[in-house]
Amino acid sequence: MRGGEPDLNNIAKQMIVDWQRGNIPYFTYPPKSEEEQEEMDKKMKMKDESKNPLVVVSDDVKLTDA
Repeated sequence: MRGGEPDLNNIAKQMIVDWQRGNIPYFTYPPKSEEEQEEMDKKMKMKDESKNPLVVVSDDVKLTDA
């Protein structure tokens, strides 16, 4: 509308329709360098090991033949 208020409701609906039909491309980050990827892998490995409760429990529990 020229000089009036924007119609946010209809614009929002149209954006959703365009997204669902594939008219709006999604964004992806560019690939990381090998150094950045290795650093990220190390961080993820450390995070996974520290938060895995089975690793913590298996260290504390000792199985015996009964």
